[in-house]
Amino acid sequence: HSDAQAATLPTIMMTQRTTNYNYTQIQRHSYGFARTAMQTEWYGGPLLDKERRKKLVEHKRDIENTNFFGPRYYTATGPQHTAGGLIEFITTNISSAAGAFDKAELQTFLRTGLQYGNKGQKVLFVAPIIAAALGQFLQDNWIRSGPDETVFGAKIDGVISSAYGGPEVPVVIKSDWNKYQTGTSNQYGSRAFLVDLGNVQYLEMQPTVQLRNRQDPSYDGVKEEYLTEHTLRVEIEKSHQLWTNVTS
Repeated sequence: HSDAQAATLPTIMMTQRTTNYNYTQIQRHSYGFARTAMQTEWYGGPLLDKERRKKLVEHKRDIENTNFFGPRYYTATGPQHTAGGLIEFITTNISSAAGAFDKAELQTFLRTGLQYGNKGQKVLFVAPIIAAALGQFLQDNWIRSGPDETVFGAKIDGVISSAYGGPEVPVVIKSDWNKYQTGTSNQYGSRAFLVDLGNVQYLEMQPTVQLRNRQDPSYDGVKEEYLTEHTLRVEIEKSHQLWTNVTS
């Protein structure tokens, strides 16, 4: 670009700012037992303490699923609102494998997903079926084993773009996604998210709290719950990428 001498102000070129917004979401997980049940000796220990730990895990798992798969929604009835996850905001860089996933597709996806944002802050969150496909890339280069070798298989912890080079993009396997359906019809179990951690922020209006004694005064037992009101802030939508339809 070249400007003439004594020229007037050149055409103003600025980054287009997004007006996208998100709602907060209230998530609650309750549990409780009758007094008789709590005083009974059970295999595995006291009911209440064990259920408290279990429900907290379930609560955190659902919050995480909202951050990936939640729809942004609001209704005046209630009112009730749900927080949109990454799937709601990623609209530009969506790449479909439409079946088997190979090395060339991996590099094509990375070339697209790494061109925007902070390359050093990208993390690849993958469903187990995609992790298995990545592991086969190393198994294809398997060296003949000796007679004492009894282990076969490979686990991928990171990938590097042949177009951009380093840094290495860490791979995080989301084991819970294995329970979702897989296939070429946009099932959640066949997806991966390339996330720029510098452009997402988890926010809490009400940090996770354990609320005890939620039972009616006349109830012969105990009821409790975990409650969180949270949302996800997503910035620079092009810095994130969604991979879909990986079947093997």
